[in-house]
Amino acid sequence: MPTNGLDAAATPDMMVDVRNTFGLDVAMTVPAFSKPNEYVPDLDAAYVFDRETTLAILAGFAHNRRVLIQGYHGTGKSTHIEQVAARLKMSVRTLSRSLAAAGTSYRAVLDGLRRELSLRHLAGRQFAISEIAFLLGFVELSSFHRAFKRWTGVTPAEYRKQSRRSH
Repeated sequence: MPTNGLDAAATPDMMVDVRNTFGLDVAMTVPAFSKPNEYVPDLDAAYVFDRETTLAILAGFAHNRRVLIQGYHGTGKSTHIEQVAARLKMSVRTLSRSLAAAGTSYRAVLDGLRRELSLRHLAGRQFAISEIAFLLGFVELSSFHRAFKRWTGVTPAEYRKQSRRSH
């Protein structure tokens, strides 16, 4: 029987404890599969989950709402969404479809959170622009500049100057 546009085989059949599954100190359970299939990414036992990123993905999945996802990538061997999917014993595609059913996508929410975090970091004086780009998961500084200008209409340096003048 279909659920949220997915067939029953693509619907999680159990709940897992976030504390035990992801190593995060939070009292929360989320839907998961009891057995992985051939599409589930390989589990990276050394992967370090970013708390806010993981909780944002899980909250959106568990509560069927829009989420914000930071662009941190743990060990660098696999992406965050792959490791969330692996822990839930589901494919990245199934997790992505679940996020789509909640009205969003990994890429869209990652972009939204990168924008919000970049605004916050640029308003402060703690990090250089190149450090902010790195922290937000941009490989190239030029990619961060283009994205920031698309989001705000100004460059990161112009925004930083404007925010310093207003404070």
